[in-house]
Amino acid sequence: AGLSGSLAGVRIGVEREHHFTSPYNDPALRDLFEASLKVLEEAGATLVDVSLPGFDEIVSCVNYTSRPEALAYHKLDVQVRRHLFGRYTADFLLGGTMATGYEYVQSQRVRAWGVKELTKLMAGLDAIVMPTSGAAAVLLDGLSSESQFTTPNYTRYWNAVGFPALSIPMGFNANGMPLSLQIAGKAFDESATFRIGDAYQQLTDWHLKVPAMAQAVLA
Repeated sequence: AGLSGSLAGVRIGVEREHHFTSPYNDPALRDLFEASLKVLEEAGATLVDVSLPGFDEIVSCVNYTSRPEALAYHKLDVQVRRHLFGRYTADFLLGGTMATGYEYVQSQRVRAWGVKELTKLMAGLDAIVMPTSGAAAVLLDGLSSESQFTTPNYTRYWNAVGFPALSIPMGFNANGMPLSLQIAGKAFDESATFRIGDAYQQLTDWHLKVPAMAQAVLA
């Protein structure tokens, strides 16, 4: 019912501080992001600069929580059928053996603190926007564990705190590969992310375009 295309009265936080410093970011990222902000304003949204609390600490928590939790579930399969896992996935899972109990417990405490602080920050906002990733998808022949770890991934903060987040296309880089805008809402408020994403896509057509590389494959 709220997918009207209008964002009148909607307040959106804009997070730039932690998303544009990586040397691995795509050169096109900032311009595409700034262009997407103009679209949100055109739809009626009010934009406010914000800084995510404890960004580095909370992102680090993911290494000490998601890996051991995933390994606990997949441990037997990794041991006897490792060849069925992708190389990056297997490396990710086995990394769970390196987290100590102390690190796991402390990370959960940091996550809980992050949820409280983020809830305070978002009290006067409907959502926060930032890039989904610093770079486009890696080509298959360049895919490796190293490339997976060096490519800036900006979803981990939201994985840690458990708030809903939606990603939508916001344009192509110089190689014709897509980059995307991430819209994160308050806890249990998925409707706000859908409303903002829908309004954005009513004014743009990136979600309808096919990258040149895919067009060549389909042809």
